Amino acid sequence: MTEATKIKVFVSPLVRSQLEMDVVDYGLRGMGELCNRIIGHFQDFKPIAEATDSSIIDKNCPPLQFSLHKKNHTFADYAESAHMKLATLCRHYFEEYVNLPRGKRECFLQQELLRKIQEAIDTKKNMILNYRDAFLQASPCFIAFSPSWIRAYLVVCEDPSKSKEPFHALRLSQLMGTVLRESIAFHTTSFVLSQQAELFKEHFDPFLCYGKEVSVRLNEAGIQLLRLAVTNRPKFDPAKVQDDIYRFECSEKLAQIYFPQFLENAEILSPPMLREWFQRHFQSASEQYKKKKV
Repeated sequence: MTEATKIKVFVSPLVRSQLEMDVVDYGLRGMGELCNRIIGHFQDFKPIAEATDSSIIDKNCPPLQFSLHKKNHTFADYAESAHMKLATLCRHYFEEYVNLPRGKRECFLQQELLRKIQEAIDTKKNMILNYRDAFLQASPCFIAFSPSWIRAYLVVCEDPSKSKEPFHALRLSQLMGTVLRESIAFHTTSFVLSQQAELFKEHFDPFLCYGKEVSVRLNEAGIQLLRLAVTNRPKFDPAKVQDDIYRFECSEKLAQIYFPQFLENAEILSPPMLREWFQRHFQSASEQYKKKKV
């Protein structure tokens, strides 16, 4: 088996669309990389019961075509010993992969990285993380999933002496590599930080909103929009709404993503720095519209 070995696999439209979505969402170089990474961990899936009858395969869907990496020689050897076609086995493992919740698929593709992260968590050490092509020194706290297990996150804590908000939730698929450090994990150096990490774990959301509050005054149009704009909508208690002022369990980062769509129908009241952020950005946008039309 050489690196130039070509494989053509017919899969269902559903399997193909899910694989294509993962290639884009996880920032992979192409379908070949994803297919080889799945095959590289074929032993983690249940073995195939029997060869699939090629006559029932939907060949109206374009086949997946990729080169089998040389490092996947174990998979090729297994296929040969089991007297099965490579394409038949690939189809089986691709279907097994797609049947996993998306967050679990994200973890599946990052297995080697997760082992290093878990070592740092167990030994309470800091790490240097390559995240979105930038290096971040932080202590890994825990792995968590978004609602419905769609995405996987690593919650980390930066040096609290250098950051006002030391905790961050990082997309697992955007982590490219790690280096273990001998320094003690930042979030274990004080009771407050360790307790905060536990609270974020217990009440996880990707924006780490627990314990944070944003006050917003909504007009009638804003109240209507709040009912309709459900994506990333922060939590609030309707019983605590007074004089059209809503108190959301919301981080500043989430507020900066969610509330700009309200325009003049929402007024950020607190925290003060967030109010200033909206004032500055809306003023900048207003200046753009004052310019003469080209």
